[in-house]
Amino acid sequence: QSCSSGYAHIWRLPPQVPTIQILERNDPWSPDAANGSCGFRFTGEWSRNFTILMQEGTNHNPLTNEQARTTLRLWIEERLGGPYKMPEVHNEAHLQAIQRRLYPEAFR
Repeated sequence: QSCSSGYAHIWRLPPQVPTIQILERNDPWSPDAANGSCGFRFTGEWSRNFTILMQEGTNHNPLTNEQARTTLRLWIEERLGGPYKMPEVHNEAHLQAIQRRLYPEAFR
């Protein structure tokens, strides 16, 4: 995300949290992207927690770019300690447990 104030809830995460930022310099939806990244917040020992891929382009969906998909996949796998495998679970499997927790009176 850009470092504009509209995205402060994202870029103000503590620098202890590993963060990846994928930007396209001319993204019309994020004009601040051309000004750089939020990496300035990751100083000293926390610099290792920041990864950035700055791409040329005007696409607001950077994951359509193969380089971005590869960069993100490798970043995730590094944190997981190996290849990511999509679990064979659908959100619906958790729905009733969530509903019971939020609305216990409906299940009495």
